[in-house]
Amino acid sequence: MQRDLLKLIGVGEFSPDAIFKDPCLSYVLPEVICKSCNHIRDLDLCRDPYLNQSGPG
Repeated sequence: MQRDLLKLIGVGEFSPDAIFKDPCLSYVLPEVICKSCNHIRDLDLCRDPYLNQSGPG
């Protein structure tokens, strides 16, 4: 299917134009520490699904 769609728009299957590039920005805060359990992780403020939830209800 992908090959057929690329052919419709005139792009070769192995062309650099056929490679997906995510258009969303990303901003990562490195090594954020949880105050309750001391777990350390990097937070991506634009893509983290837990930060993008719209709260209860």
